[in-house]
Amino acid sequence: MMQRRVQFIVLVSLTVLCFTALYKYDLFCAPNAVPVQGRTQTDSPSIASKSEDVRRSSGRVYACVFTGRWMFLRVLLPYLYRELRQNGGVIDRVIFAMLGYTSETQLKLQHFSTAANNILQDEFFQFLYLKRDPTDGHNQQKLAPFYTEFYYVVLQRLLRNPADIYFKMDDDIVYLHPNVFSSMLKNKNTSDCFIHFGNIVTNWRCNWLHQEIGVFDKEVNPNGLNIEYNPWAQCGWKKPECAEMVLRSFVYYYHKKQLSKYLVPGRSLTTKGHRFSINFFLLDVDIVDIKQMMEVGAIRDDELWWSSTYSGKASQPNCIVGEALMVHFSYFTTVKQMLELGLLKEFENIVLMELGETLPRTLWNATDFF
Repeated sequence: MMQRRVQFIVLVSLTVLCFTALYKYDLFCAPNAVPVQGRTQTDSPSIASKSEDVRRSSGRVYACVFTGRWMFLRVLLPYLYRELRQNGGVIDRVIFAMLGYTSETQLKLQHFSTAANNILQDEFFQFLYLKRDPTDGHNQQKLAPFYTEFYYVVLQRLLRNPADIYFKMDDDIVYLHPNVFSSMLKNKNTSDCFIHFGNIVTNWRCNWLHQEIGVFDKEVNPNGLNIEYNPWAQCGWKKPECAEMVLRSFVYYYHKKQLSKYLVPGRSLTTKGHRFSINFFLLDVDIVDIKQMMEVGAIRDDELWWSSTYSGKASQPNCIVGEALMVHFSYFTTVKQMLELGLLKEFENIVLMELGETLPRTLWNATDFF
């Protein structure tokens, strides 16, 4: 084990040196020291007990959120608070990777982080500034270099602390099943799976899996919409009627207390090297293969690089961790229509139902719910 770690450190050092000429890291963590009155709030005993069998290693577990659209983040924040180790989860730190944010989002996140950190008496919520200046736009092409930079920052951090674990998340994750991070770690198996993804509602491949296991029956899919096993299929990521059906199905089963329909034990292996959305995935030393990284070249399009170009050279396929259920609100192709349909309000209602009695009032205020 020690020899493997030394080899990893040496190889990552070489990689970081090779890519330093391409990316200059402009990062800093902004501490939040403004005191806010509150109390420590733990999750329910049942939630905490399920996470106890995931033993803490010598490293830390980080949830990294590409930030930031406040209308979605305000829904995600209560779930992240619930999943902290101090509240019964496995997350040690939440890092807001600041790249597509406005001044308003920045101020609101700072307010929430200050309040939460004061309640918990530690810097659980932190900031990583990939792009220093706020912007009103979310142009993916303009932000692409900053998306890319994040992964080299993580490589640097893994160089210093190889035992650490990172979860990369999009800011429009609007539902997290209890113990979702714990489920990812408990179901991790690198002997049969390379990159571990969450069971992501609205991800085209997960949607196809949900279709195969009978989630989209006539009750929720009366028009018989068909999701193809193809990343470019219209019903996979582009057609608004398909996106609406998928989101409304989740809301329907949530209120009927039938989310078990989505939960698949273990790992569902995918086609090797086939493109996948990276809304939520696990990033640690086990997917760092320096030889392969050097062969495929620098990360440009981060989704294509991780989910096809790089992982396509691995001996194992990528996989969906079936018990790690979450909802990604929408692809960029349909987000406008989903917002106009009022579907975000459905998830605002769900988070209030889930955590209304457990999240400190101070934090609800900080998320603009009350």
